[in-house]
Amino acid sequence: MEKLKLWLQLLSTPELGRKKIRRLLNLFGNPENFIGQRKTEINDLAYLTEEQKKHLSKFDLTANWNTISKCFKKLDIRYITILNKDYPPYLQSIYDPPVIIFYRGDLGSFT
Repeated sequence: MEKLKLWLQLLSTPELGRKKIRRLLNLFGNPENFIGQRKTEINDLAYLTEEQKKHLSKFDLTANWNTISKCFKKLDIRYITILNKDYPPYLQSIYDPPVIIFYRGDLGSFT
């Protein structure tokens, strides 16, 4: 669940958008490599606003985390990210693919 927290922190960054998220992922890899890290190259990235840099440098989902994690468990919600080898290939090939997919049930119907 810790990885999910990082992805949710990334997705909740104000006005970041999928294009900038993909740029960050291409540069740093997984979100754990840059979210919550005060001393990263994020501060040097001209395409991020100061608000976005501040949001990414802190790691604070504690206010809603209990509710979110209970909901995920109760409803058996799963997720897959664009960095996962099982991410649906047909989605990777479209323009502006989602960086994370939340789903219930079997992912096999998507691949």
